[in-house]
Amino acid sequence: MNFRNRIRFSWLVLKESVRSFQLNNDFQTAATLAYYGFFSLIPLLLLVLILLSHFTLSSEVVFEGIAGITEQVLPKFNDVILKEIHALADQKMWGAFSIVILIWVITPFASSLRSAFRRVFRGEKRMHFIKSKLFNVGAVLALLLLFILLVVGKIFLPVLMNALPAGAGLSGYRLLNLLIGAGAGVVFLAFFYLVFCPVKLNWEQRFTGAAVTTLLLFIIRPAFGLLLKYNPNYGFAFGSLKAIFVLTAWIYYAFLAILFGTEVMANVRRREALLFRGLFLAPPSGRGALSGLLERFVRTYQQSEVIFEDGAPGDEMFYILEGEVVVTKHGKTVKVLKRGDFFGEMSMLIDEPRTAGVSAGADVRLVAISRKNFQTILRENPEIVTSILKTMARRLKETTEWKHGKI
Repeated sequence: MNFRNRIRFSWLVLKESVRSFQLNNDFQTAATLAYYGFFSLIPLLLLVLILLSHFTLSSEVVFEGIAGITEQVLPKFNDVILKEIHALADQKMWGAFSIVILIWVITPFASSLRSAFRRVFRGEKRMHFIKSKLFNVGAVLALLLLFILLVVGKIFLPVLMNALPAGAGLSGYRLLNLLIGAGAGVVFLAFFYLVFCPVKLNWEQRFTGAAVTTLLLFIIRPAFGLLLKYNPNYGFAFGSLKAIFVLTAWIYYAFLAILFGTEVMANVRRREALLFRGLFLAPPSGRGALSGLLERFVRTYQQSEVIFEDGAPGDEMFYILEGEVVVTKHGKTVKVLKRGDFFGEMSMLIDEPRTAGVSAGADVRLVAISRKNFQTILRENPEIVTSILKTMARRLKETTEWKHGKI
């Protein structure tokens, strides 16, 4: 794919991500996740402190690492979280049973997050109740491991910074710190999506969503800081709970970024289906951006050339971009299809051999659509399903009349 078409595909994915973000009501979903996320943050960080302090490092070193993470992640008032963690950790009563309870407390957050992602990746099967609960526990453990790695990385980051050449200067330290922060954010979110996404994604799709989310968080964080700086009364109505309100608001905006990154991943995954969907909604004019993106899927046949024969395997369908095709049965012409028509969908859907032969009536350009992409189109676009069902019903009627000699 050339650079121009990559830009066109990126624009298609971005435009569809904005659309699906609104259709999936992600603003409301982010509010729900912010509620669960806020009440899961303290148990999660407390678990990190308990486990690292017990098995490897001193509690003060771990606490400094957690402070560094929360300072980067939360714009202001992160000291509220740190005070609660420090107070709870000082109680010295955290045994195995307490750790299990803390993990279980976080599972509603994992469940809500998985439900939100399932909504984005529409049509995926739900898990059995018991399996779902076990998966939630596994997701919490994976999330805990990611946070442990983040804290450990924050603890040992100064060692790496001190290894810089003496002439690197302050700007060199800042640039390295920024690059490490951005890289760590992308890697963390990529594994985060690996844990919680309900479908299998390749690394390109996963890192694309992680990069978009990281970019949005880098933009939102200073913007939110400016909001607090120039509007110090933000959250004034909450009185002494202002810090909690501000933290919850920030977590809400962070989940907006995470959900939009998820929408991007989902649309990168279904980008071919998005392209083909446009054929059924608005056929390309021939020189537009959609037509250019379709070229890699186009097949050209000359007049009288056989496209497929009666009884051939039906693993794909075709959409006519230009020209016309002739549908034949037992050597007789059943129908002539022209630009904007499609054929071959029936045997592909039911996984049966072709029931008729098709050849080019004139020089023809066809778009080949795979079974996987067509099923995605049908699953996510009810208006297209209705249109296709009407077309198939009309063709069935015409075929029945042809068999009885009425046409």
